[in-house]
Amino acid sequence: RARARARAGTRQRARRRAGTMGKLALDAAEVLVPAADGKLRLHAWLYVPEDRPAAGAPILVMAHGFGAQKDFGLNRSAQHFAAGGIAVLLFDYRHWGLSEGEPNHLLNVAKQHQDYFAVLDFCFDGLGAALEAHGLDKRAVNPDRLAIFGSSFSGGHVIAVAATYKRKERIKAVVSQVPFSGGEHSVPALIKHCGILWLLRVAAHALYDGLRGLLGLERHYIPILSSRDGSPLPAVPILCTAECVKYWDIIPNKPIGGWKNRLPAWIGLTMALYRPHTLAHKVTAPVLGLYSPTDSLCPVRGVLSMFSKVRGPVQLEELAGGHFGAYVQDFDKAMALELGFLRKHLA
Repeated sequence: RARARARAGTRQRARRRAGTMGKLALDAAEVLVPAADGKLRLHAWLYVPEDRPAAGAPILVMAHGFGAQKDFGLNRSAQHFAAGGIAVLLFDYRHWGLSEGEPNHLLNVAKQHQDYFAVLDFCFDGLGAALEAHGLDKRAVNPDRLAIFGSSFSGGHVIAVAATYKRKERIKAVVSQVPFSGGEHSVPALIKHCGILWLLRVAAHALYDGLRGLLGLERHYIPILSSRDGSPLPAVPILCTAECVKYWDIIPNKPIGGWKNRLPAWIGLTMALYRPHTLAHKVTAPVLGLYSPTDSLCPVRGVLSMFSKVRGPVQLEELAGGHFGAYVQDFDKAMALELGFLRKHLA
């Protein structure tokens, strides 16, 4: 009920909240996208540039990373893209933000891929009706000029999506920002920073959560990251490296949907087995890969190896600020690179 009340209240404020940046005060229209199974709806913000060509603005589909929601800084990026002439459909996966799905904060890799597919289907098949519902010309956005964007965990997702989507030839460009390339790269890095005891604890929590899930019991949660003030937590966090304190810099004071610093622990095992780099050789669209040599969560060696497997043209760009730099100190550089890349390939 609390999530439903939060969802209802936020719908009334969606347009106001999305446009609070002066000259970047671009309204976001609320859109509900049917999930592939038809049982759930995914909550999205649609940004449409005021200045757009007669043929319609190109569109970028965006989603956030591990334990994150669209109001964790990506709304700022979406406003800049829209100010630069690119429409944006920014959505949350099921179980997160104002998207539907119980239990809350569940992270299921396969379901998140399906949600991305559903949003792409919506862009190709249902976007015109959504535009008209918000008083816009259905041709204001041109889905034939579509790109996808993912950051962190979703940076790996967009590689998998571009490789396996049924209409992948319609994806004209991919932006993969500080991406997760595979558990065999990130888990050893986490062990290096956090110790073998961290791994054993996460595994124990994950197995306990998996058992409870099989028995139909309430899920067992563990923290996503360490507390903001360093205070003790009830269990070991998944994201445990020193730079993860910067995660708090992108979390708003009042996250939509009642976000909490927790998720079902089973992800501790499924994350280790997720390997988007094994699909990179199936990606034929142009890819912009942003990485940081000091990234403690998505090690640069695995990231560059993944990008080297892509069959389409790849543009690699280095950011200095670690895993979270693209949202904070490297934001302007990242935006300039991403806008330039998208304008080139969506022209």
